[in-house]
Amino acid sequence: MTNVDGKEATIFINEEKCLGCNKCVRYCPVFGANISYTINGATKVKVNPERCIHCGLCVEICDHKARDYRDDTDRFFADLLQGKPISVMIAPSARTNFLEYKKVIGYLKSLGAHLVYDVSFGADITVWAYLKTLEESKIDSLIAQPCPVIVNYVEKYQPELIDHLAPVHSPMLCAAIYLRKYEQCQDHLAFLSPCIAKIDEIHDANTDHLVEYNITFAKFLAYLQGQGVDLSEYPEKEFDNPEGSLGYLFPRPGGLRENVEAKLQNVWVRQVEGQSQAYTYLRDYRQRVKDGKELPTIVDILNCQHGCNKGTGTSCRLQVDDIDLILNTLHQHVFMVV
Repeated sequence: MTNVDGKEATIFINEEKCLGCNKCVRYCPVFGANISYTINGATKVKVNPERCIHCGLCVEICDHKARDYRDDTDRFFADLLQGKPISVMIAPSARTNFLEYKKVIGYLKSLGAHLVYDVSFGADITVWAYLKTLEESKIDSLIAQPCPVIVNYVEKYQPELIDHLAPVHSPMLCAAIYLRKYEQCQDHLAFLSPCIAKIDEIHDANTDHLVEYNITFAKFLAYLQGQGVDLSEYPEKEFDNPEGSLGYLFPRPGGLRENVEAKLQNVWVRQVEGQSQAYTYLRDYRQRVKDGKELPTIVDILNCQHGCNKGTGTSCRLQVDDIDLILNTLHQHVFMVV
């Protein structure tokens, strides 16, 4: 019988598979998030949920597939199939993770999903809010916070930087607020997402539980496979919201920077991504604050090296160049429409 540690932990271990090789310890970007212990004479390594930031690196690099994570996929489908009124928001990175993403919309609609919204529109709102903040506030430097892993790290390990976190919600929450306030949508809201750590943002009391389900792409696909669902059998459907601007660029590295620079000139946007760079940079940034040195206007920072298109909750096998080609084609289409 598989003995799983930490029933409620987001990231957990399968003790039967864990060989105690300590690779997760070596690669983890934060100290103390992994705890070595012995059971029946065998060394194992479990997650310390108090220190873990849910960066997902241990899940990715474990050679023995001993690390896994939980999201809300099973609960979402159970509730949807029982007739619970649910609308679904889909992350922009769905375009590169589901090449026939419109069939995903068709499938969700066939199960009873009410509205299916493109969170690219939420990203457009987020960009507007960043520009408004820069214009009206006295904050000289903003650390972007669409990435919940970055927020987790700052809150747990660099609390001195909390005041530098942008006072702007993520695209997901901006889309959720829009649905509630302007579309008068009272459904339960779900998010089809590329990110393990979105579960922290969703279940954070400070976000008013606007969104109730984090359904990662990888677990979504696993569910379809387990149920024998073939997406090709479903009709293509369009998103229920109007087409937006450049928000679909958000999931690639520098996506926020591209959006800001499309609207502002001579603005210093520092682009940082990847576990090997992001947390070192934030420590350096804190030192610059202490030393009174000039800071970037915006720090566009993501936990994942290749952005949300290859996020911790994805199984995207496309090469980065192919992802760029898809987004560049969308870019041309948007400007043709404009």
